[in-house]
Amino acid sequence: MRFLNKIVRFSLLTIVLLSFNKVYGQQEFRIALEYYNNREFDKAESVLETLLKKNTNSTYLRYYLNSLVEQKKYDETEKAIKHYSRKMGDSPSLKVDIGQIYKLIGKTKESEKYYREAISGLLNSRNNVVSVASRFINNREFEWAERTYFEASKKLKNESFEQELATLYYYMRRYDEMVDIYLELLARSDGFLQMVQNRLNSAIYTDTDKSLIDIVEQKLLLKIQQYPKHDVFNEMLIWIYIQQNNYSGAYIQARALDLRNRENGSRLITLAKQATDAKDYETAVKAYNDVLAYGEFSPFYEEAYREKLYVLFVRIKTGLDADIEAINNTIELYREAINKFGYRRDFLPTILNFIELSSLYSETYTEALQAIEKAENIRGLTKTDIANIEILKADIMLYQNKIWDATLIYAKVERDNKENPIGYEAKFRKVKMAFYLHDFEWAKSQIDVIKASTTKLTSNDAIEMSIVLYEGWSEIDSTQQPLKLYATALLKHAQHDVQNALTMLDSVVATGHLFLSVEALNLKGKILQENARYSEAAETYERAVTFYSYETNSDFSLFQLGKLYSEYLNDNDKAIELFTKLLHDYKSSIFCIEARHLIHNIRHKPVQ
Repeated sequence: MRFLNKIVRFSLLTIVLLSFNKVYGQQEFRIALEYYNNREFDKAESVLETLLKKNTNSTYLRYYLNSLVEQKKYDETEKAIKHYSRKMGDSPSLKVDIGQIYKLIGKTKESEKYYREAISGLLNSRNNVVSVASRFINNREFEWAERTYFEASKKLKNESFEQELATLYYYMRRYDEMVDIYLELLARSDGFLQMVQNRLNSAIYTDTDKSLIDIVEQKLLLKIQQYPKHDVFNEMLIWIYIQQNNYSGAYIQARALDLRNRENGSRLITLAKQATDAKDYETAVKAYNDVLAYGEFSPFYEEAYREKLYVLFVRIKTGLDADIEAINNTIELYREAINKFGYRRDFLPTILNFIELSSLYSETYTEALQAIEKAENIRGLTKTDIANIEILKADIMLYQNKIWDATLIYAKVERDNKENPIGYEAKFRKVKMAFYLHDFEWAKSQIDVIKASTTKLTSNDAIEMSIVLYEGWSEIDSTQQPLKLYATALLKHAQHDVQNALTMLDSVVATGHLFLSVEALNLKGKILQENARYSEAAETYERAVTFYSYETNSDFSLFQLGKLYSEYLNDNDKAIELFTKLLHDYKSSIFCIEARHLIHNIRHKPVQ
């Protein structure tokens, strides 16, 4: 028993001493690294030499030899190499490090000798191959790493180093060869798709001159011709186009796959939603139209119908479609959809968008109020559904100057739906009403809370109003007369009082307030478009572009002016000139994607 206790105590003591030595070694190595990084190589040499006497660690040795080289102690370096080579054996990784040291001191023949020995001595296992190649890569000896993989591929017949070579070519910026390897892997099996996309995604992200993505695209197009039945290359091309925000290119490939594989629109639905999120509404509508063309028996027919209508709604809300013909066409499509699918709970979002459009752009509120009454009688409405309907009813009351009735409804919806999106929506409507009624201080105090709302459209509208409130605020005019005139003009527009709205907007411009002058001219142009007064609208936008081009909100003026020249004033050259100016002067504008589409459409329009 005593003997056993002694063994236990001895074992514990041994563990403690080993742990102490390990901790001590780590601390000393950190000190050596600090000296090395501070270029105090003599001090680093001393600490590392002590460590090597206790533990002939290859990492210690590498830093020790480098410390000697940095001090130009070449004779001592060679002596150390010979000493530790005998002591540490024929480790291939060590031979790479020694070869690197010889290269640093200018002895190329000795360097290559050790490199060759490292390669020839490792060809017995995959782990050794990867380890030595990695050491070459760390030393930036990329050609030797490549040679390592080539030699290993000849000797180890059952091993493949293609992925490692592809990574090496990425480091070497030999993108053509890297892409060739990845595409060859895909030709063998589409099981490599996720891996290839992950690797290329990282490479594209770090590609400073942006040449890689073009290389991938061109090689994929060739592969599609070479392997016309390999869907994986179309999949890859769709992925590449989406990385470029080229949804029109992705659409062509997705449509081809959808038709080839008889997918009934499932792929197109997914792409259309992605295009919508990226604000490429034209491509989204094309994709939804293709799904609708499959007919009512397609399982995605109704979804495509709803989503297409939503895109058209967003185009109007964001100002992409401001002319009355486009707006009326959209409202008519909504009418047809509601007649087709009826007043149903799952169709309510579409019905609500129709109510909003018809209340803003129809001659009277009769149709909107009738739709509200029918919506209220839909079975299975949730608390949120009812609140959404109530808000739209309150909007119409506000437009009818029933201020008190509207206030009560907004307040009730907000009170009953605190801390959820519909509650924020009601709060925003209250802020809009306060803005219309010139209570700007209160509106400003509430708007920042609403901007954090989770509802995308509410948040965007709130941001726009916040900009108007803060940019339109005058530090000179305590009466805030320009802002009051603009707010009243907005209300008159919502109330379909065209003449008074236009008069108010002219008064805003007359005040000389720069930001509000552009806002006023943009709204005036929009009202004129809604009333098919296209020449007057163009003159209005031209005024904004000419005199206020330095204002950030003049991108809307430039875009709408281009659309008018293209669609109503029969001057495509002028339209292209304006769209090009938009792309150059307002690179972050939400209208840039649409402008690119319009330039493309004009240039490829068939000659009549």
